[in-house]
Amino acid sequence: MSIGEFIYKNKEEIINVVNDYIGKITSEYYKDVYFISNPVLTRNPFASSLIIKFAFNLKNKDNSICRLSSITLGKKLFKYYLRNLISFLFFLFHFFSFQLSKLRFNSNKIDFNEDLIVINTFTMIDKILPNSGFNDPFFGNIYEILSKMGKQYVLLCILFGDKKYNLRRRWQTYNILAGDRRDFITEFELLTFFDYIRILWFIFFYPFIALKLLKVKISDLYDNAFKNEIINTLDRTESLNYVRYLAGKRLKKISNGKINIISWYENQEIDKLLFRGLRDSNASCYIYGCQFFPKYPLWLNPYPLEIEKKHDVLPDEILVSGKFYLNGGSMVNYKKGMSPRYSYLFNFNCDCDNLKRRDSIAILLTYSIEESRNIIKIVSDSKIDENNNEIYIKLHPNHLLNNPGFELPDKWISTNERLEDICRKSKVVISACSGTILEATSMGCSSIVIGDKRGLTFNPMPDIGKGEMWDVVFDSSELGSAYEKIINFREKNLERIIELSKIYKDSFFYESNEENFIKCFNL
Repeated sequence: MSIGEFIYKNKEEIINVVNDYIGKITSEYYKDVYFISNPVLTRNPFASSLIIKFAFNLKNKDNSICRLSSITLGKKLFKYYLRNLISFLFFLFHFFSFQLSKLRFNSNKIDFNEDLIVINTFTMIDKILPNSGFNDPFFGNIYEILSKMGKQYVLLCILFGDKKYNLRRRWQTYNILAGDRRDFITEFELLTFFDYIRILWFIFFYPFIALKLLKVKISDLYDNAFKNEIINTLDRTESLNYVRYLAGKRLKKISNGKINIISWYENQEIDKLLFRGLRDSNASCYIYGCQFFPKYPLWLNPYPLEIEKKHDVLPDEILVSGKFYLNGGSMVNYKKGMSPRYSYLFNFNCDCDNLKRRDSIAILLTYSIEESRNIIKIVSDSKIDENNNEIYIKLHPNHLLNNPGFELPDKWISTNERLEDICRKSKVVISACSGTILEATSMGCSSIVIGDKRGLTFNPMPDIGKGEMWDVVFDSSELGSAYEKIINFREKNLERIIELSKIYKDSFFYESNEENFIKCFNL
């Protein structure tokens, strides 16, 4: 059995092991804000390989993962300092780029003594520039609702999503935002001169703080794997994340009233640092952490540990996209949220006649080019395309930018249609590590998740409907068998397919409308 299959089949045990181990560390070390910047302690599987290494030890009952040598540590330290000092240099260039732009926080729009809403969302250069404007898909029409209700708000604007050295594009983005009717405040308007000194101080001293974690002794089976990962991720630590902590501390100066934070929330370092900074400033504040997205069991960081609550790094409320994610027995405060990016699902109707007309297969590639190549190979080797089905394949936007040159079978049809249009003609959707699987099943498509034999399989689906409407496979042989099984079930049980699709939609997606916006944020 491959390590990927082992992890998927034993994910509950592995999750408990990782959470228990990291929980014991954060309980003590999160007192120091420097440790909040450590990527390993976030349990983010995209930031470190901790889960895989723990699973390897559990599978083999072996702790033989060796500590990295002092030479390796030296190389990691060199890369860390080189990378982060260059990042800081460009951060200064970004400051001057901002100063040369027209964008400025207009404090005249703000009544200093009234409550203020600060919206922390993604301001991405590679999305703003092509559209010549800022369109926020993550919070939908919240801005129109706030304006309609006369609420004063400002957007925290920390740009990302482009090469550090492309100063012209950054300057152009600031100027585009300057023409927006909404008010933005950047980190450069919040930070003081001494904060820049603090950032440099962080860059120089963070490694010495982080390496204190090498003294951790919790479990003979896992200690070496943990320490290995602390060193292995050292050069990937982004010191400029610390800017979020400093910006959070300075938000207090723009309002004397209560500050209500509405923040996209994945429980990453940037989220924790912002919240901790705001609370360390002793500002009167209330934080809404918005998880308006599907989650996966092995994507651990969006599921905060209860022990984190005492370190002021969690929101006051976590608003989730559907009732499936509500956890009544937790000390973490989960509340009903919304699904702004999935509003179209509530206008999508399934009936037997519609399902009978669907005869295509849709392959949805993911952000990862390597993973997408694996999807193409497994589907091609399975021979399911020999059943005279039309096969549509949708590239990820990342592929359009990087042009990986996938070799596709001649009969496959490349499409750039919207997911809802693809689902209207597809009986089966095949993908990997994707929330689109959940969307597709909510629209009446049977679905197959292609698992990762060498790593983690991020499957958003609940147990209900497994083997009926969806399944997980790890190779072409399993794909062929699973395809035949769910197609046969589908042809004989269309009413059950409709029932399951409704269960998925009702469980994972709350409707986004003005009434729900008002209830979510107590407007």
